[in-house]
Order: sequence, then C-alpha cells, then structure tokens
Amino acid sequence: MLATIPPDYPSEHRLADAALFRELLGRPGKSTFARYLSLGLIPPPDKKLGTLNRWYETTIAAAVEALPTARSPKGTPRARSSANETAVA
Repeated sequence: MLATIPPDYPSEHRLADAALFRELLGRPGKSTFARYLSLGLIPPPDKKLGTLNRWYETTIAAAVEALPTARSPKGTPRARSSANETAVA
C-alpha cells in the first residue's frame, strides 16, 4: 500500500501513519522500518491509538531530514574507499 503525500505536507496539526513515514523514507520494508524504530533511528510515535502508531507530520519531516542516507538509490554507483588505495604525495 502506497501512501500519498498530502499537498500541504508537513502540517503541524495532522497525524500520519507509518505508511506515510515509510513512503518518505524511500519505502523500506515493514521489518526494516520496525528495526529503525527499535534502534532509535526514527522517533517513537507521538500518539498510540490502540495498536496504531501515529506521528505528527512535522515530527516525520524532522526525522527524515536528520537521517543519514544509508543506501544510495538503485542504479547510482556508491563511492567506495578501498584498503588497497594508495595516497599519492
């Protein structure tokens, strides 16, 4: 299920679910998202509605901005540093 990003995103008064959070993070799997949450890479939910987690959109926006890019997009070569590289002086 893909979440649609509202045209007025981020709204400080609107709560969003994990689907929107995952969409903004580049669509990681549910288990990866849960791992990010357990490792503290993303903040805990602002509200819990029964078993549902909800974050304010401003919280999501701040978390997405603060996260380092762990992976490069598919098709983009990653910068590599090799132990075999030698410095030229």
